[in-house]
Amino acid sequence: MRFDDDQVAECLRKTALEVLPLANGISEVVLGRILEKVPALAPQHTPEEIEVLRVAVEQNVGGILAMLAFGIEADLIEPLVGTVALLRQTAAEGGDVTTVLRGYRVGHARLWQAWAEEVEARVADPVLQNRVLASSSNNMFAFIDSACERLVELSRELFGSLAGGGRPSGRDILDLLRSDEPADLVEASRGLGYEVRDHHVALAAVPLRPDADARAAVRQLAEAAPGCALLTRAIGDGSWWAWLGWPAPPGEDVLDALTRVDVAGVLVGVGEPGQGREGFRRSHEQAVEAERTSRTARSPFGGVVRHRDIEVAAVLCADPERARRFAADRLGALARRDEATSRLRATVRAYLAHGRNLARTAEALHVHHKTVSYRLARASELVGRSLVDTPYDLEAALIIDRTLSGE
Repeated sequence: MRFDDDQVAECLRKTALEVLPLANGISEVVLGRILEKVPALAPQHTPEEIEVLRVAVEQNVGGILAMLAFGIEADLIEPLVGTVALLRQTAAEGGDVTTVLRGYRVGHARLWQAWAEEVEARVADPVLQNRVLASSSNNMFAFIDSACERLVELSRELFGSLAGGGRPSGRDILDLLRSDEPADLVEASRGLGYEVRDHHVALAAVPLRPDADARAAVRQLAEAAPGCALLTRAIGDGSWWAWLGWPAPPGEDVLDALTRVDVAGVLVGVGEPGQGREGFRRSHEQAVEAERTSRTARSPFGGVVRHRDIEVAAVLCADPERARRFAADRLGALARRDEATSRLRATVRAYLAHGRNLARTAEALHVHHKTVSYRLARASELVGRSLVDTPYDLEAALIIDRTLSGE
């Protein structure tokens, strides 16, 4: 039997209308294939990343089925909101438009497979079936081609010349902002989906055990800082860099809340607040330094470490082995790794931190002032010198010892 174009078009529309209610189920199948074949679209496989990808897939599958069902011209369909969000997320994770285009190709192939199965199940006549498939194939390719062209144009608009040309990815934008090269902060902010001209607190998170989730730790800190914007970047080996951003400087209460967050098996360095590009860069450098300095301990513990609290230690421990030798020389027997000597070191540190005041030291340690006096006398014996006029080199040795031992 021969079928004219109107009969084919009518059968195509009728089939698409019948399949349209199944769009969500088909979208889940397409999503699974994309996650399998293009993992860079959700590199950490977090619920948030997958949700952005799911929305993009659902909107595209729904758009294609609606196009087939209602005879919409492919080039009349505007870029979908979900696809724009996916492009921004991909850029922020270090990918670019080519990653999203790969997702389109994989998704198109899987959607075509699902669509062909539905047509074969609903159109009995083999001649009509072949013509419906041929017509729908042309329409789907037109949709995908149009979507990909618009996606490339959008990428150029969002990530266009930040430093004189090219279409840098989110990773490129971050690298540029951390360099000394000139950058257009307006375009950089658009490209990252994060306002670079705001106030920032940077984070550097590294997992300390195989099952630890540094990305989850970053999200915990963001949740502890209400009203902040969040920019993240995966840097490999499960480690993450991040920036928290606010239109106004965060208060000390916000920073204190960050340091109290309980992160399991993850070490998070926190930079000091800074504004604009310089603050973005400097806070990041501080966060990385806080994380790396804390990780020099022989047995580092998980937790949140603010740069302000380890800045002196970072300077003193720039050469860890030399610093260890210095501390061992100055502390002598006070460097022994037993519980009693550890308690003596803690007492000496508290004594120095409280201005060499016995009463305040005793109050801070919740012991009697005579106990403090006894411990200081015992520590003096181990060091081989009086602690009444403690020289700065002994104080530096205690800072080094605590940093490198993880005590």
